[in-house]
Amino acid sequence: MSGWLLAAALAAGASAGEPLEVRLPIRWDYRNLPHGMRVHEYDPKRALPLWAMGDVAAAADLPAGPEIPGGVVRLKPGMNRKLVLVFHNTTKEPLRFFAAPHHLKPAEASLGFEFACLCTNHVYPVEPGRFWYRVVELGLHEDFEGTELEIRHALVRVKGSAIDKTRHLH
Repeated sequence: MSGWLLAAALAAGASAGEPLEVRLPIRWDYRNLPHGMRVHEYDPKRALPLWAMGDVAAAADLPAGPEIPGGVVRLKPGMNRKLVLVFHNTTKEPLRFFAAPHHLKPAEASLGFEFACLCTNHVYPVEPGRFWYRVVELGLHEDFEGTELEIRHALVRVKGSAIDKTRHLH
């Protein structure tokens, strides 16, 4: 741990041997898509595997825990954490979207960060009024240095033939 980081940790009350909790806000930029993505706790009672995906008619039927306030995940270095991303289609028409590769800020703090997320070159469909979900996972290597790393995705609506061209690339 660098000197300034150790000093900040000690000032915050952490012991010299205990890893700091890292603040990981997950943010969304919407491109021709209604604002509707939320970050939820993973529900271990459901035992859904990484990448599990589906949709339900009501929020109460989601296989997820509570929404994480502000989409701010907290994690200590050396840990992984499953999450459930949920998108609610509040429109009266089917929506299709993809996630552009995430941007990390500050870039200098991104070494040792892993995110099995939505930016997998796939188009995600969401029918009107439905709640779409996907299980994802965040991880920090043991030697991760930093106290905050913002994760930002652009969610882009696609229409027409673009859906068919990208649906099965992997």
